[in-house]
Amino acid sequence: MPTRKKPGSKKGQPKPLKRTLDAGFPKRLDAAMQGLGVDAPALARRLKCSRAVIHKYLNGKSKQIEALLLFEMADELDVSARWLLLPDQPTMNKERSLGPDENLALNIFAQLSPDARGAWFRQGEDLIRLQPPLIATPATPFPNAKVKQ
Repeated sequence: MPTRKKPGSKKGQPKPLKRTLDAGFPKRLDAAMQGLGVDAPALARRLKCSRAVIHKYLNGKSKQIEALLLFEMADELDVSARWLLLPDQPTMNKERSLGPDENLALNIFAQLSPDARGAWFRQGEDLIRLQPPLIATPATPFPNAKVKQ
């Protein structure tokens, strides 16, 4: 099985940054793995590391983690690296910043009355149903392609 190449392992290179793990890390790691339906061997394959490394983290035998491995692990499990590392984080979800259009929509929404908000939701749902599919399906592999006649 191929193993991860350690960053900074060459002579003259800086040593990898390590972070100290708390006692709750194994539980958070296990919860993230169960949430995605991934077992230790599958996660090890995705991270290109040995199963023993993953089992050490799950059993609480590793007291530190390389920052790079932490971020790779969080990305593979689709969780926030901050949640995975720190015990007092309320949510495991990755933080996502809103785009300009989303911020504009939220600002407009905040200024509407409750009745107007309900109407806005209904109109938005109608618009979603009218719009052509944005995702390819077997029936429409190229949803935005123009058909020649």
